[in-house]
Amino acid sequence: MGPVGMWDVVDVRANLVDLVIRRELTCAEAAACLGVCRQTMQRYVSRYRVDGVAGLVPRSRRPLSSPSMLPQGVEDEIIRVRKEHPRWGARKIRWALRAEPDRLGGGRLPAASTIHQVLIRHGEALGAGVAAQTPGQVWRRFRARAPNLLWQIDAWAYALEGGTLAWVIDILDDHSRYVLASRAGPTVSTELAWQLLADTVAAVGLPARILTDNDMAFTGRTKGGTVKFERQARAAGIGLSHGRAWHPQTQGKVERSHATVRDWLQDEPPATDLAALQVLLDRHRDEYNHARPHDELDGDVPARIYRRGVPVLLPRVELDPAETFPARAVLRHTDHGGGFSYRNQHYELSSRFAGVQIGLIHHGARLHIYYGAAEITTFLVPGGSPSPPTAPRRAGVKVQRPQHSEDERP
Repeated sequence: MGPVGMWDVVDVRANLVDLVIRRELTCAEAAACLGVCRQTMQRYVSRYRVDGVAGLVPRSRRPLSSPSMLPQGVEDEIIRVRKEHPRWGARKIRWALRAEPDRLGGGRLPAASTIHQVLIRHGEALGAGVAAQTPGQVWRRFRARAPNLLWQIDAWAYALEGGTLAWVIDILDDHSRYVLASRAGPTVSTELAWQLLADTVAAVGLPARILTDNDMAFTGRTKGGTVKFERQARAAGIGLSHGRAWHPQTQGKVERSHATVRDWLQDEPPATDLAALQVLLDRHRDEYNHARPHDELDGDVPARIYRRGVPVLLPRVELDPAETFPARAVLRHTDHGGGFSYRNQHYELSSRFAGVQIGLIHHGARLHIYYGAAEITTFLVPGGSPSPPTAPRRAGVKVQRPQHSEDERP
């Protein structure tokens, strides 16, 4: 109420009180004119007799004490955390205060709703947030039972200052949400993906399985082949899973972490080159793993959940590309275990040769196997004379492994 409105109220009260004192109106009649109860009108008369017109000025209705009101020190801590982390809402601020109770100065931990009201009062409240879930829509959430049982790997784009497009590949532990690695590169390549995985394994150990999308950096299955990343991962004993096309929920955790780092980068000056972007990614990864509370972890941080394995230095198992095969060679593709079929017989090479093209030359009782121009092994073939390739192997066929004739044995 402004000054003018306040004095209008005082004038009305004073006129009615004067009429009551001069006995021209009763308290009940004056109260009815003012729209208050008789007892309130009697208080106005008593105040006027003691303080004059000043006694009729509207008084503050604020309570003399507010036991539930937050101490000023706690409000200051809420605003300080909010300014340190502009993207955090009330729940994350509450979890941060819960993790460091000394910040409260002995005070109680406020509810998230109370923290939100503090943010509103100080003009620090966030926007509307995530849209409500569609009625009847139920999400089935999956979480690996322990660290390193499942990693997720995915790539996303970032525009450097000047508009040049850079790419970032992230590896995230499914159980703990711990971002194991984040690396920038000029493009998404299977070489960059594999090198990042090898470096991560050398630091924290092997995962049991890796979940990827269908990008050609991670799998060649959409093109009917394999790429270096999956061949080397299988050779290292790592299982591979791939999400369905146009179904990003499968990689939901790593996709959500991408949204978080993108928001974080918007609050930073744009990176000028890959080196500057890598510095920003390292800073964010440290904050994400060690400081940012996570809803799915009940407010905990990934670093307190994740457990490292035994570091492993992966050997070089990738083959140089096969360029030319002998002119008489019949070409075959090996399966995911390094096997192939010839004349109703199934033969097995090592996993090193999984998912690659090989050449076959049948000479007499021997089947010579080539990778490019190099002969890698020889098998003995029942029947002796060469024959054209037959249909793929059927169930129950005998598996042949490399053999030696009597005169070749030591």
